[in-house]
Amino acid sequence: MIKGVALGGDLNIFRSAMSGAFLAYYVRGNLKSGISKVAQGDSVVHLYPTQLEKLTLAIPPTLEEQQKIAGCLSSLDDLIRDQDEKIEALKRHKKGLMQQLFPLEVA
Repeated sequence: MIKGVALGGDLNIFRSAMSGAFLAYYVRGNLKSGISKVAQGDSVVHLYPTQLEKLTLAIPPTLEEQQKIAGCLSSLDDLIRDQDEKIEALKRHKKGLMQQLFPLEVA
């Protein structure tokens, strides 16, 4: 569902009491560089559980705090998505105005 990402044959399953939403944000953000350092492969990159065990995580101690952080980041994602939609609408509007200003002449 994310541009440039395809699901491959490798699949790591986390069993944790942590907030899943918080963990997803953490993996895509802070943990991304650490994962790229331990992952192996050139054209196809693999990530094994033994490599994940080498990573150090800085996780808020309570589930409530994790959920608050994930909620805040989710709200920001929503705001960004809304602004992207507004920008696209303005681009379409501008294109329509430009077409009215400079109509194509058919000879």
